[in-house]
Amino acid sequence: MKVYLAGPMDLCPDRGRGWREDVAARLRADGYHVFSPAENPLECGPARERRAELKAAGDWDKFSEEMRAIRHMDLAQVAMSDLVIAHLGPPACGTWWELAHAKRLCKPVFIHAEQVNDWLYAELPWHRFYKDWDALLAAVSGVRV
Repeated sequence: MKVYLAGPMDLCPDRGRGWREDVAARLRADGYHVFSPAENPLECGPARERRAELKAAGDWDKFSEEMRAIRHMDLAQVAMSDLVIAHLGPPACGTWWELAHAKRLCKPVFIHAEQVNDWLYAELPWHRFYKDWDALLAAVSGVRV
């Protein structure tokens, strides 16, 4: 089964890597294929540094072009996945786009968050909201697609 890991990156001190590395390792140990934006070469390392330089230089056309490539890759990986796990932390526009895309494609979505925005209760099944990673991953292991 393929799993996409959605969640904030830009405003996180660790660029969203910490929780993704832990969850990805646990899922892979159980035989899942994991799509993690934190492992995507378009989003990390030299590519991230180049985007920072583009922003600093005010080259918004080039910066936007590179961000569109990232958006395309992330949404394609959501489409290829069987389900989505989202960690809701600092504000993240991309996460909301990924969740909306998963919902449009009828993908099961599991949410990890200390607090869930009330609006999400209208969009996603409440029984897929978790504060505890162990409980969330146990629920994911019961999904058959």
